[in-house]
Amino acid sequence: MVKQGAAPAILQEAQDHDWPLEIDFSKLSKRIQELGAMMTTIFTNEHMLNGSVAWSTFIKTLDTKKTHLSKFKSLSVLDKFTLLSEHNHCG
Repeated sequence: MVKQGAAPAILQEAQDHDWPLEIDFSKLSKRIQELGAMMTTIFTNEHMLNGSVAWSTFIKTLDTKKTHLSKFKSLSVLDKFTLLSEHNHCG
């Protein structure tokens, strides 16, 4: 999409930062593992999360369903999808 010109601003930013324009999926898992600590920091950063509509919706849903975040973590995948059913989508 970016390379086809649908998002020229994103393409320009990627070029400015020398980001790859194509993903080598065979190396992606290793790259994510290498970035693990940094990713954990980002995902647990309160300021980042407070600005996220997805995170706010998730937390509000847990609150509505009377499910604490620590309990959610231990649920089965099926139970997680059931709990969040109105927010499930493919996109």
